Amino acid sequence: ALASTVESGMPVSAVEEAFISLRSAATQAAEASRPTLKETLLAAARTLRQAADEYNEGVKDGKVVNAKEYQDAYGFTGVVVERLASVEGANEAEKAAVAVSREQAALALAIVPTVSPPARPGGKASTIYGAATRIELAALGLD
Repeated sequence: ALASTVESGMPVSAVEEAFISLRSAATQAAEASRPTLKETLLAAARTLRQAADEYNEGVKDGKVVNAKEYQDAYGFTGVVVERLASVEGANEAEKAAVAVSREQAALALAIVPTVSPPARPGGKASTIYGAATRIELAALGLD
């Protein structure tokens, strides 16, 4: 539904509404599957890698060349930030992994801060890839 809304040229408000629905569905699916914290963090890392791939397709030489890909990057990153806000660690190692993951997801979101692409994006896909890698490392350190 989100892709159709974007592709049909609907107003930003409609795109934002479709994105909120997508995030809600993703959160419900994640909660229903009851993943471990390690699985949740690894999924966040994979999702951010996908966001970086999308951003890399949508932004070339500091210019948005494909708004849909930029918006996909925003959507994937927003889902990660929202999901990580709802997880907690049970011990010090898990709490530290969650803190690192939230920090890295926030750095990634700073690259794609809004659904509407800016005239000149200020970031690079490598920042999002780096955040994904740091989250993966945090997850792999858990038992």
